[in-house]
Amino acid sequence: MRKRKLIGKQVMAISLSATLAFSCFPTSAFAASSTENLLGIEAQMTDGQKGSRVADNVVTLSPETDFTLGEQALLVDNNKGGKALHIKTSWVSGSAGMAASAAFQDASIFVKNEFTLHMNVYRIENGGNANNASKVAFSVGNADSYFNLRLSNTGSLTSSKASQANFTKNPMVDRKFNAVALSYTEDSTSGKVTVYVNGEKILDQADVGFKLSTLTDVEAHIGGGRGTGFMMEGVYDDIQVSDTAATGDTLEVVSRYQPYSTFS
Repeated sequence: MRKRKLIGKQVMAISLSATLAFSCFPTSAFAASSTENLLGIEAQMTDGQKGSRVADNVVTLSPETDFTLGEQALLVDNNKGGKALHIKTSWVSGSAGMAASAAFQDASIFVKNEFTLHMNVYRIENGGNANNASKVAFSVGNADSYFNLRLSNTGSLTSSKASQANFTKNPMVDRKFNAVALSYTEDSTSGKVTVYVNGEKILDQADVGFKLSTLTDVEAHIGGGRGTGFMMEGVYDDIQVSDTAATGDTLEVVSRYQPYSTFS
């Protein structure tokens, strides 16, 4: 009898784990605006590496209601009945990337001592700025203390209070959806950032030189950041924030999206 109960618990645990993993990285396809067939994405799930997966108090952000769109950000339809963010350029003049990007309306979700940001990113490398290492995909902080996540070229994390930290490798694939996770945690003195792309850890505990949990006037942005006009052009979908920092060498069950037509 006891053995039967134990098996039942194991089955429930496996089922719950699978549900959480697939809900955080959906398998449904991505489609473009209903007025113009800009993009067709055929979802294809591959076996992910088994590892840590954050699922505590996950908040899914709606591009329609949870972001304020700058002049270079717009909405495109996805075939899940919702929207995704499209950053439509790789550069704006006057170091105004932050103002031109998509701003989180409630940046307080990052004013804490740990969190994980998950998003699926369809990176576009276009024109003269293709492969430019300065293009920002995510930024958070205030005018004095902030960090920028850069997903082009070698990939890196830059901070106003610490040295640049480069990825050990950059497995981002151009014109395909890549599962990106940024994990943030704090020790007694500073914040630390770990980055995963498609389940693989590529930046481990980079020191940002300040603590987000102590800041005021915090802003957060998708597709652009402070101090630069370079923007990570592309589509950002399935944006989620968990209040727990991901750990481990891998994240489990990562979605992979394969495009069958171009988006530019």
